[in-house]
Amino acid sequence: MQQRDGHLIFSPSDLNAFLECEHLTRLELEVTRGLRSRPAVDNPQARLIQAKGEEHERRYLDALRADGKRVVTIDRGGGGAGGGGWELERAASDTLAAMRSGADVVFQAVLLGEGWRGFADFLERVETPSDLGSWSYEVADT
Repeated sequence: MQQRDGHLIFSPSDLNAFLECEHLTRLELEVTRGLRSRPAVDNPQARLIQAKGEEHERRYLDALRADGKRVVTIDRGGGGAGGGGWELERAASDTLAAMRSGADVVFQAVLLGEGWRGFADFLERVETPSDLGSWSYEVADT
């Protein structure tokens, strides 16, 4: 969840969190609005799982490139998993440009639309017609 220009922007994960626990959503909203700070938690197991996930993602990306796929990497600009500090509009525009160009793979895609934002590890081209042309994309998250 983010607040940009006075408007809230949600992710699919925010929707899942709301369905699981409305109180969690209330707490996240308070953090987003600056009314509460997120508690600091040192979780070595979470860091290990994150590192393993990043390693798996790198191996998958290397395999795509080794298969000769044209991969376009979207520069998110930093800021972490919550999206804070990312230049979302620019990154979403770069994602759309890569999709329009027919790239085989869009790595670290950013999608924005009508109060929602989403991040995909990979968008992979499939030969199904869409507004883009004779191709479209499917999400592949590692």
